[in-house]
Amino acid sequence: MFQDLWKRSGLKVFRSRKKKFSSYLARFCPYPLSSPVFGEKKFTDTDIAQLEAHFEEQDWDFAPFVLFEQSRQDLQLWGKRDFKHLQLSGCYLFGKSNDLSLPQGYSAQIVKFSTPRGAKVYSEVGLKVFGLDEKFLISFRRLCKLQSSKNELIVVSNKKGTPVAIAGIVCFSGLGLLHSVAVLPRYQGKGLSKWLLAEAQQRSQKHGTKVLLYFSNHERIVGQAHAKKSIDLFYKF
Repeated sequence: MFQDLWKRSGLKVFRSRKKKFSSYLARFCPYPLSSPVFGEKKFTDTDIAQLEAHFEEQDWDFAPFVLFEQSRQDLQLWGKRDFKHLQLSGCYLFGKSNDLSLPQGYSAQIVKFSTPRGAKVYSEVGLKVFGLDEKFLISFRRLCKLQSSKNELIVVSNKKGTPVAIAGIVCFSGLGLLHSVAVLPRYQGKGLSKWLLAEAQQRSQKHGTKVLLYFSNHERIVGQAHAKKSIDLFYKF
């Protein structure tokens, strides 16, 4: 399902097709899930060698992230080539969302992620929560803008009007991606993330999407999905 996002997005120009995998190289954004490789079927040692040769041919100057949505892999085989393994949940939200009220004392607004205001809010909340830097923000905003013009941040502010939580969505033809849910530590455990997921689903539906997809290994976030499937992620630092 995640590969469908890339096929439908404005970044499909970066697609490269090989025997057992497809790669999407957004060279300007060397971060997790931003230049993914999608594996098909179970990889042998020869397949992994071909994969690495492909990275060298394309002159990738950062570690690739290889995702398998169905095929079970030999973890020892990947480990011998110094790939690390992480299991994520691909989460799906379908149909109407729960009609939740924003917890008392907070307000919300929609901000275009590609605008200066969107960058400022993401810097104040997202970068702090995820431990990322301004370089990431510049690249990631560009990535979202190229993927789709329908890129938004749902911003929750406290009584003083200070942003304390965000959720980011990018919408395509019939499909939406929830790429960021961040709540500042002081405001966690107050129901904001649950409200953000419901609101993100409503916003994506207004853009014509039928499914909102997100990836996580956070138990609370995964637990709110209508359906999920296990995804194996192999990567190198």
